[in-house]
Amino acid sequence: MRRAPGPAVWALSLLALAFAWLGAYLERPTAAEDAFAARDPGGLRVLTWNIGGSAGDSGRPLDDAHLQHVADVLRELDPDVAVLQELQGTEQLERLRNLLGSEHWQARLPVESERSLAVLCKRGELSAQPVGARGRIVAARYQSRKLPAVELLALHSDAFSARRRNLVVGAAMRWLEGLSGPRLLLGDLNLDLDPERGRDVFSDNAYRDVESYNVIAGLLVDAGLGRGNTAEPDRRLDYIFYDPQAFKLIHCAPWKGQRVGDMDHDPLVADLGFRR
Repeated sequence: MRRAPGPAVWALSLLALAFAWLGAYLERPTAAEDAFAARDPGGLRVLTWNIGGSAGDSGRPLDDAHLQHVADVLRELDPDVAVLQELQGTEQLERLRNLLGSEHWQARLPVESERSLAVLCKRGELSAQPVGARGRIVAARYQSRKLPAVELLALHSDAFSARRRNLVVGAAMRWLEGLSGPRLLLGDLNLDLDPERGRDVFSDNAYRDVESYNVIAGLLVDAGLGRGNTAEPDRRLDYIFYDPQAFKLIHCAPWKGQRVGDMDHDPLVADLGFRR
């Protein structure tokens, strides 16, 4: 029988939301949830998307049959930086880059695995390196000719262990706190902060998940807060956090209707402006 969330979990969930709402309240975008207008040439468009499938007990990486679809979505959204989880490896990433037009896109996959985490960029230069955690964190730097350099951490946290998610978030924040300038943290964090729905199928410790979220929200602002769920069946697992000292939020939302086959995540997209 599923145990009901205790008072401590409820209190921490409210605290997590309070942190996030406080940071984002004055900058709520007014655009429609599903509206993605042409990108602002003076701003930054970022995307995170788990492109794997839900087959089996633990899912699977991107099916080759869906590679063209992923390329089509990226071309249409035209992000400056895209973080992708669940690629099969470097060879598949290179085929994706060729479909996108390799002369226009750079791509980095610092840790080779069967379910890799990759960062792609357009209109700029990209460097990337792994930050421990067995390839679950990638630190990247994006530099375009017209915009300030951006430091970002791309994450893919464990789907079934709150303790391992907590360790990944902790390592990411220690790295991020040592950086200066515009900072972003984005990816499939697998944090679902809705204890009322009793996500014990996916999480072994709701208290620890709220703690992980609070650590991030104490430094960065949750761009996707209140903008809709990102994963099946009705869960918010994918996040884009931004530095409020460096960025202002223009718009953020999951782009619905882009799943094919057994994909179970929507791309989450944010348009950010630079503070002068």
